[in-house]
Amino acid sequence: MPSNHSIHCATAPPTLSALPDVSLPAEVHAIIRKAWAAQHDYVLRLPELTRTCGRASSTVWQDIKQRRFPPPFPLGARAVGWKASEVRAWLEVRAFAARSSQKVDMQAFVTLLTSMPSP
Repeated sequence: MPSNHSIHCATAPPTLSALPDVSLPAEVHAIIRKAWAAQHDYVLRLPELTRTCGRASSTVWQDIKQRRFPPPFPLGARAVGWKASEVRAWLEVRAFAARSSQKVDMQAFVTLLTSMPSP
């Protein structure tokens, strides 16, 4: 069950054309736009993240290091969290790639997904 930690984004998301050109399918760009448009988001901590994405924490950290999974952001001196909208987008892109048999450059996807400026 999602936690009650909420993030409010009051600024309009940038257009994809304003960002570096990356070769990703149009469906992936649509998923990114949907994640950026999330007005009310919540924070996932590591135990909830691993349940949500079905991956072990060591795999998550390895994918973050290789820039294939959205990185966390600091919540405090010793706590980090992930934006649920970014994790949902990551899951949608993984499902899209598997079901459509299209190869998706996950590093390019994560770079583009996380390039939205902070409000």
